[in-house]
Amino acid sequence: MRRFRPTNAERLRLLHAAETKAKGTPLTVETIIDCMIRPPYQLGLTHPNFNTLLARSLFMPPPFLQAALHRELEPNAKVFIAAFCRSLPSAPEDLIRLRVMFLMGALLMFSVDSRRTQSAYNPKCDESILRELVRFGAVGLQSAPAVNPADRPRFPRPFKPARSSRIRSC
Repeated sequence: MRRFRPTNAERLRLLHAAETKAKGTPLTVETIIDCMIRPPYQLGLTHPNFNTLLARSLFMPPPFLQAALHRELEPNAKVFIAAFCRSLPSAPEDLIRLRVMFLMGALLMFSVDSRRTQSAYNPKCDESILRELVRFGAVGLQSAPAVNPADRPRFPRPFKPARSSRIRSC
């Protein structure tokens, strides 16, 4: 929480600054994604072991940590989901939530893996990788649904503490 809370605060600060600058106009999807992933990406560069700990905590949380993670993630997620909904008014919120979860998973997996392969600090390379991840996420969020909306079930809400270890399907 010592690193997680300031990172979440920075994400919200960046989003608020971008929204203030936009003066009521919906932000571009890439801008929202940049605000959402830049702070955790940078945290992973300065503290590479943090992402490994975070991945373990998110994927296999001990019972005492599940509620704490939910309290930290859900309010922040709501703000970003609302921003995406304003920018993508025709996209269903549950689909946006699912795709944001995919994006955050990609960020986390890249961050965990890159710490093994990164040999030297290279700001130009780091920024290029971040821009590629932003573009990757934006294309995914803005793409047409893979399943006709009339034919698909409502997706479950991510960021919800698990009640059991069993995997539930749509």
